[in-house]
Amino acid sequence: ADKRKIERFLKRFEVEFDVLKKLKHPNIVEGIALEKNGPIHYYAMEYVEGKTLRDILKVYPTLPVKESIEIIRSVCQALQYAISHGIFHRDIKPDNLLIEDYDPVTGKVGKLKIIDFGLAKDTDVDSGLTMEGTGMGTPLYMAPEQVRDAKNVDFRADIYSLGATLFKMLSGHNAAFGKSSMEIVANVVKGNVRNMKDFDLGFSENVYQLVEKM
Repeated sequence: ADKRKIERFLKRFEVEFDVLKKLKHPNIVEGIALEKNGPIHYYAMEYVEGKTLRDILKVYPTLPVKESIEIIRSVCQALQYAISHGIFHRDIKPDNLLIEDYDPVTGKVGKLKIIDFGLAKDTDVDSGLTMEGTGMGTPLYMAPEQVRDAKNVDFRADIYSLGATLFKMLSGHNAAFGKSSMEIVANVVKGNVRNMKDFDLGFSENVYQLVEKM
C-alpha cells in the first residue's frame, strides 16, 4: 500500500511539473527541468527576485485600490491563459503570488508571478491521479464548491479565491473567518463571510461590487 501511495505521489509530482511546462506566460513561474538524484525527485523552476503578496501585506496591511487592481489584473491575465490550456490553479492566495518589487511611495508594482501549481487541476490528465486529501486549497481563500467537491471545480473557484485575496488587500481582513479550519470552511459553505462594507473604507460602489461579484 505504501509503495502504491509513493508511486501515485511521484506521478502527481510529474503532473505538477508537466503543468508548469505547458504554461508559458509572463505571469506564471516557469518550470525548467525535472530531475532525479538517487531516491530524491525534484524539479527546477525559474528564479524570481521578490516577495510574496503575503510578505508585502505583513508590512503594509492594506494596499491602495490602484495597486490592488493592478495585481488582480495580472493574476487574471495568467489565469485566463491557464484556463485556455485546461488548467485551474485551485490555491490562489497571497502566499502564491510573487511580486518582484513593490514601492508604496510611488505605487509601483513589479512583475507578478503565480507560483505553486501543486494543487492545479489539468483537465487533460486522468482525474484518477488525484490523491485523497489533495486539491483542497486553503480555507481562508477557498470557494464553497471547492470545499464540497475539490475534484470537480472549474475556473470559478480560482476567481472566488482571487476575490478573497482582493478583499484581504483592500480591507486588511479576510472575508472568511473562524477559530479553526473546520469552522472557517463551515462558514464559507454557509455563505457566512464578512462584508467589506462593514469596515467603512470609503471606496466607490464599483469597488465593493467588484469584490462581491468575484
